Amino acid sequence: IAGFAGGYYAILNIAGSLIIILIIYSGVRFLISRGNPGEIQTAKNILFWALVGFGVILIGKGFIYLIESVLQGKMPIFL
Repeated sequence: IAGFAGGYYAILNIAGSLIIILIIYSGVRFLISRGNPGEIQTAKNILFWALVGFGVILIGKGFIYLIESVLQGKMPIFL
């Protein structure tokens, strides 16, 4: 399990970096759109899906933490 979790966390860290790059890219696309509605919509879509991906990553990290703690015999306390 330790090997799996280590690789999984590495993948999550790479995905987190890609999300930051996508958010910046979306902002740049928005700035250079010059009021073109099609380009603005494209920038909004990129930002939306980057944030959806961020939510999925956060849920995945929490799920892995929960599974690890249960398998190690430590019951997580969510207070």
